[in-house]
Order: sequence, then C-alpha cells, then structure tokens
Amino acid sequence: MKSRITTYKTFEHTDILAMSHEKWTEYYKNKKLFLYPESFIVRIFLSTFPQPLLSNQNFKERKILDLSCGYGRNLGLLLNLGFSVFATEVSDTVIKKTQKYFPEVEIRKGSNTNLPFENDFFNYLMACNTCYYLEANTVFTDNLCEISRVLKTGGFFIGSIPTVKHFIFSGGEFCYDGSVIIREDKLDLRNGDRLQCATDSNSVIQMLSPFFENIQIGRINDKCFGMVRDLYYFTCNCR
Repeated sequence: MKSRITTYKTFEHTDILAMSHEKWTEYYKNKKLFLYPESFIVRIFLSTFPQPLLSNQNFKERKILDLSCGYGRNLGLLLNLGFSVFATEVSDTVIKKTQKYFPEVEIRKGSNTNLPFENDFFNYLMACNTCYYLEANTVFTDNLCEISRVLKTGGFFIGSIPTVKHFIFSGGEFCYDGSVIIREDKLDLRNGDRLQCATDSNSVIQMLSPFFENIQIGRINDKCFGMVRDLYYFTCNCR
C-alpha cells in the first residue's frame, strides 16, 4: 500500500498564485502555436543509444498524464507514440484553446497537489518543467505524493527540476526548504511564485527516493546571451 502522507509548512510570503494563473492564461491565450516538443522529452522517449532511457517502450494505449500541458507542445509526440493521453491545466481558458487543437486528449482542470484522477490510474506521468511549482503552505513532497498517488506501482515518472544556477532564480528569495520565491522574472509571469530547485543530482535523488526508485538523471546546462538554463531531467518508477 502506497504511503499518502502529506506535510504542510507555512511560508512568510504573499501567495499570488491566482494572479500568476491569470498571467499564464493571458500568455497562452495570445501565443501563436508552434508545437515543437521539449528536447529532453524527445530524448527520453525516442533515444535508444547506447540504450533506451525508458526500460519499457511499449507505449501503445498506455495511459499517460501530461501534467500542466500548457499549449500542448508535447502532446503531438505522445499521441504519435500511441499513448492514451490525458492532460491537466489550471485555467479553463487554456484548456479550451489546447483542447481545440488536440480533441483526442482528455484535458482536465487540476494542479500539482490536486490531480482529478483516481488512485493508480496512469502507467506514465510526464511533468515537463511543471512539477516544481509550489502552492501556498505546501512543500515539494506534497507534489510528489500526489503524483505517486495517481501512478500505478512501477509506473514511470518523467520530469525536470531547475538547479540553483538557472536564470529564473536570479534575484530570488531562497526559503529554508530549498524553494525560491521568484522576484525578477523577465517575462513577469512567475514573480511571486515559489519554485523548488535542486542543488545537485544527489538532492534530486533525495527528493524523489521516498516515492520513486530506479532513478536516472540527465542534465541540461545551456548558456545563451548571458542567460543560463540549467536543469536536471529524470526518469524513475513509482514505488
């Protein structure tokens, strides 16, 4: 039986998550759709050299959740691989727009700590640059607990988490639990949001291991025009 323990802690900052949701809604509503999958997602699902990054590549009709899918940049890839695809988003407006382009995907309203699915529902869950967003009075463990809840035992969790060197944390307010309140987002989409970060690969393993096993980690460190995009991506199996 999986553990469903949730730990709550209070943080001394004003929670403006609803305001952030409105900004993201406006951003996606006005965004032109150029649907190219994230590079590390392509590598995880398609790379076979020197060996596949996923031990089970029989994707046909397997249930997968794209957690906070946004405008759906990765949905086409998942459909092409044969998955039975589900997705979540926090905004009805974003859901309506994305659903228009992907009618075969079931998109539901949900957040990192409130996924509208029953226990042990998915074979795979993909959180591409999403699972580290934290709601008020929660910690990263709460997100991982909810992800574990909807995954079958042995199911695959594919995700990413930025390092402390990522440009998004520049000027941010670091909290005692390893999360950061964003203060200088150049797009003004995340200011006031609290995001979990990783110090090194061992910290990623430490965060994931209470709920997941067989953890494999990759890293992207890309410096372009003075901005450093530094993150870990991973695959693992639900305990």
